[in-house]
Amino acid sequence: MCLLLPKADEAWLDGFIVGLMDDQKRYGLFLSGGDVSSTPGPLSIVITAFGLVEKGRAYTRSGAKAGDLIGVTGAVGDAVCGLKALREGIEAPDLSAAYMTPDVRLYDALPVRAVIDISDGLVQDLGHICKQSGVSAKLRWEDIPLSSGVQGWLTAGHITPEDVLSGGDDYRLLMAVPPSAMMGFLGRDPAFRIIGEFQEGSAHVSVIKDGQDYPLKKTGWNHFE
Repeated sequence: MCLLLPKADEAWLDGFIVGLMDDQKRYGLFLSGGDVSSTPGPLSIVITAFGLVEKGRAYTRSGAKAGDLIGVTGAVGDAVCGLKALREGIEAPDLSAAYMTPDVRLYDALPVRAVIDISDGLVQDLGHICKQSGVSAKLRWEDIPLSSGVQGWLTAGHITPEDVLSGGDDYRLLMAVPPSAMMGFLGRDPAFRIIGEFQEGSAHVSVIKDGQDYPLKKTGWNHFE
């Protein structure tokens, strides 16, 4: 870890250290050195994580096949709502927490062919699987799991379906699930859902809403804008 501090704020550091210790205990990690230094600003925290996986057991983006189902490991859209709440001063503690402290869950031995996490946007990250696997994807808006908070914001017009589809930072997993493994996949966790399917074709993601193609002006976060 590289930690660059504008000032030595002991109260902030105490809280940071406690949070870092909690995460290490929860996920079985340990901090192995790094550097702490001062900076004119802003605060900078850079963490590089290393891990090991047995040969041939890594989940990649390149294994999806036409006919596979698109699985997701939980509700999406909370984080993009949380970011909007924080930016605009809207009181929404559950949504804000989803952005500030996402619930990252770990799974092992899932019956899937390809995996990616939703960090830059559901549609954009799904597109990465399509590109690496040489397939297209069709999502069904009505099947995408949403929390009651996100549903309330959609009804009130605070956000649009496009915001949910292109917002990131939920860290749910998108997966290519063979049809024969669908029941095994859904049985792993009540939050798991099937939200579409992979098809033959070029690397493209389409969204069906109310029986029609739902056009998107944005698909996710652009790191260089």
